[in-house]
Amino acid sequence: MKTDRFKVLHIRANNLAPGVGLIRSNREGCVRTLPLHTVRLLQSLKGFASLREHVQSMSRATGRGHPGEEGTWLSLLRDLAEEGFLRPENDVRQQIDRIARNRKISESDATAIRRIGIPTASRPDYLKRAIETFSERTRRHGREVGFVVMDDSKEEAGRLRNVEVVRILREKANIDIKYVDRHMREAQAQEIIRKSGVPAEVVRFALFGPEGATDTYGAPRNALLLETSGEAHIQTDDDTTAEMLEVPCADNGLALSGKHQAEDCTMFRDHREIVETFWTADIDPLAIHERLLGKHPGAVIGEFLDMKAFVNIDETEESILDAIARPDARVAISFTGAAGDTGMDEFYHRLFPGDSEYEQLIENALKYDRLLRSRYVLRIAPRYVINNGLSCVSMSVGLDNRSLLPPFITCGRSGDTIFGTLLKTCFPMALKGYMPRYAIQHKPAVLRRPYQGSPEFPRLTSNQLLMYSIRQFARQPIGEGASALRMIGTMLMNLGEMQRSHFLEHTTAIVSEIVRGHVYQGTKALNEDEDGPDQWERDMLGYIDSALEAVEEPGFGVPSDLPGSISERLDTFQRRTVQFGKLLWYWPEMMHTSAQV
Repeated sequence: MKTDRFKVLHIRANNLAPGVGLIRSNREGCVRTLPLHTVRLLQSLKGFASLREHVQSMSRATGRGHPGEEGTWLSLLRDLAEEGFLRPENDVRQQIDRIARNRKISESDATAIRRIGIPTASRPDYLKRAIETFSERTRRHGREVGFVVMDDSKEEAGRLRNVEVVRILREKANIDIKYVDRHMREAQAQEIIRKSGVPAEVVRFALFGPEGATDTYGAPRNALLLETSGEAHIQTDDDTTAEMLEVPCADNGLALSGKHQAEDCTMFRDHREIVETFWTADIDPLAIHERLLGKHPGAVIGEFLDMKAFVNIDETEESILDAIARPDARVAISFTGAAGDTGMDEFYHRLFPGDSEYEQLIENALKYDRLLRSRYVLRIAPRYVINNGLSCVSMSVGLDNRSLLPPFITCGRSGDTIFGTLLKTCFPMALKGYMPRYAIQHKPAVLRRPYQGSPEFPRLTSNQLLMYSIRQFARQPIGEGASALRMIGTMLMNLGEMQRSHFLEHTTAIVSEIVRGHVYQGTKALNEDEDGPDQWERDMLGYIDSALEAVEEPGFGVPSDLPGSISERLDTFQRRTVQFGKLLWYWPEMMHTSAQV
């Protein structure tokens, strides 16, 4: 044991009493009580290390470390290792080897992508560029790909311009394009209503969004999921381009990761700097996704081991080890890298340790202000990664739609965060695959200005509040698959049907918990990182102040992105909570019916 490397993998902690934590090892069934501060120290230990190295980390975290205390910690860690709270690295590697030996690549693992779905709305120039670049790249590699254009244009002029683009590309470039506008989706909706018995209001919410909403970004994505039921496909935003960039990667190995975010982010001055730093790759974008998408993780691990490639397990968590051991496990969604405009409205996350952008800020004091406010990033995994984190950026994503996937929230920005949350909480067998080396480009025609001002606590949107509500519900047993979607759906319906005062108490409690977490993490970072640039310390202190001030604002706990007064916004959010709950309840039946149709 003296030379073994261990990692904390199997601890589940609960507050038993003030200052006392109860820890449980799921693997061995052992239970222990420990001081709460010791539990937090154990949970902060990252990666595999010797027991003495873990003790040194605990000493650094507390700022103490006299010999007597270190001896006590070392004795505790030895006991915890014996009881199964810490697992030896060799034990984990043997488990992974067994999984790989028991699962080889089979016919069912082979995933051929034949169609690309593009949700769009009144942006004919973007649509034309996306189809042309993807078609040109795949044809260059001897493949023909079909396109499904899911047009969400609400104005007739915008729809007609998209129709003309599709007509020209069909006739002059001989590209296979299926075009579906909102009128055609009406026929799709009626067919599902007639054959499934799902209430019309639910189907219409799934395919068109709430009545009168303009930001229905998720509705065409749901229509694409229904259209491609039973097949693997790619969904890509209309302002992306298949002119992929080739980026050096850390190695050609594979990592198993339970981190929330599996990719590294590097900030740049503008898009031009990104393009000038790397080079354009002549690569089939579909083949990149097919490297992982749809495959059993054990089969993927076996491929890498056969090639004598290293399998990195430093970021492995218990949940992903349990997932890859399941016979029904698969890489359900896949991501290449992405380069260009972040598409995000907030940049406060860069202040916090644990974010790769934070590391870049801290190391570049002279460039701090420019990097902090830059909208242009390269987001890419350093190696192949199989992950079960919460993050999901659907700008360009591979989807194995041969088995049930969750729906998208039909309106509002950042709906993919809800999709990612539902995938993790309801489908533990459905994993994410990240590919290194190649990055798709996100190229909006309008160059947005750098972020302005100082980072401030964000006013939460309706989709963010929904996401945090779902995470709260998932703390209790909810089952998995279709039954889990229905359980979460029922909870959302019950939540939305509460009295307004109780509903507001719920949303206010969520935002209050987030404020407390951000203030705690920010204060901890200030105390631990004494060498950070003065600008970072200034911005972090300002961010903490803005979070505390937000608590005093009228409408604290009410979504910021909805129209109307505080009361009207709350009413709208309650209705949408119920609507999304109903969609989750009926979604499995909608997908089943669509597959039959």
